[in-house]
Amino acid sequence: MKRIRRFFLAMVALVVLLVLLVAVLFGMLGSATQPLVTAANTFLTGIQGGDLQAAYDLLTPTKQSGLSMAAFSQTIPPGALSEWRLPNQSISTVAGQGSQGNVSGTAVFGGTSYRANFTLNQVDGAWRIAAYTFTPA
Repeated sequence: MKRIRRFFLAMVALVVLLVLLVAVLFGMLGSATQPLVTAANTFLTGIQGGDLQAAYDLLTPTKQSGLSMAAFSQTIPPGALSEWRLPNQSISTVAGQGSQGNVSGTAVFGGTSYRANFTLNQVDGAWRIAAYTFTPA
């Protein structure tokens, strides 16, 4: 009976330890990707507020050099941006190119739902939008 009790307590302790380990790992991942989400949210906030210049300024210099402000404004779906969710994030390091991240989710423009995808690169220590797409869902 004592052996069974000890075994049971050991299993409970192991499960608690595993749950704590998973929580710590998810916390670390969340803190690593939070700057990506913040950059994408700031980009979308600029669009929502009608400040396309602020959103454009968050593009990487490379993206800006190939996309004028007028052309940028044409890439934004029609209608007011009313809401968005960006639950998917990832980050990686590309040899010789630095860190790259991806953020995706949904955005609603003029009542129409779009899949929103962002690729971000670090430029001078800040996350900037290197590519983005809004595809009707």
